Amino acid sequence: MQLGLLLLLLIATAIVRVAFSLLAFVRLRNFVYVIVTLIVLFGLAYSLIG
Repeated sequence: MQLGLLLLLLIATAIVRVAFSLLAFVRLRNFVYVIVTLIVLFGLAYSLIG
């Protein structure tokens, strides 16, 4: 397996995990954690794109 593909898989796993956490916090109506999780999700997405 190529190293780039493996790294992409590891980053994608983290993004999916944070996205599911975001859905759980929205469902629990815990908006402080929703905001923090959104910041983390945008940071991960930015690191993937940038």
